[in-house]
Amino acid sequence: MEVHDLFPDHHDLVLAQVLARVEGAIASVFFPTPGPTVIWVRQRRQQQRQILEEYAADIDMKTFLENNPILGTSKGRISKRVFEERILIRCQNSNCSRLIAVPNTVSALRVKCRYKGCRTSFRFPARDLEWLDQVRPDAHPEPHKTDKLENHRRSYGIPHSLFAFRVLGSPWMTRRVQESMYMELKKKIPQSSEKELLKTVFKTRAFAWPPGPATTEEEIDKAMESIDSLEDLIGYFTKEDAKESPSPDPFGIGARVDEILSA
Repeated sequence: MEVHDLFPDHHDLVLAQVLARVEGAIASVFFPTPGPTVIWVRQRRQQQRQILEEYAADIDMKTFLENNPILGTSKGRISKRVFEERILIRCQNSNCSRLIAVPNTVSALRVKCRYKGCRTSFRFPARDLEWLDQVRPDAHPEPHKTDKLENHRRSYGIPHSLFAFRVLGSPWMTRRVQESMYMELKKKIPQSSEKELLKTVFKTRAFAWPPGPATTEEEIDKAMESIDSLEDLIGYFTKEDAKESPSPDPFGIGARVDEILSA
């Protein structure tokens, strides 16, 4: 209510910006939110767990998660709507890699790619891992990479949340996500020109949280002057990510993550 009271006359106050970020983060995790974006319920469950462990440690976590309609784990109108939603995953056959729509559920699924010439059957997600649940379902690594990454994580005892952060920050993941967004948006807005499509893909990253390297229309337009293809777009984001101060990596832990993903 305070966010709405401050908007639009006082939207530029630091207080308004902070409250808007907090409201957005909490609302998207614990409550149904309007709009075309579908949040993977396994990802939402991990986010709920992390927030509650930090701010409400006394809550009965197991009961809360097992009786939560927005996670589809209890019966009701909301849980039915969640299960009827579809998320996009990538065929685990590296020679196919087509996007497949599957139910949005916390349960593991047995999926069959129905594209002619593939017909691969696979389990999704490949493993029940906390860090993997925090990765976009359409950007999951192939099963053999997932196994190598998990062995790497366990060998150093890296917490799931920190490991997910490192995986999500890899150049390979940047490429995978941008490719998926491009393919998804191309189906949704087939009437758009290539330049318009690329700008829309750019905005999905620019207006996410944390924000991308360009966030205003003017900054985006300037960046788009040198972007004419998906490869240009991926190259731009990869270059901008490389400009950020890298975290210390004396043992080569992060480098090994990049090596596994890019192999």
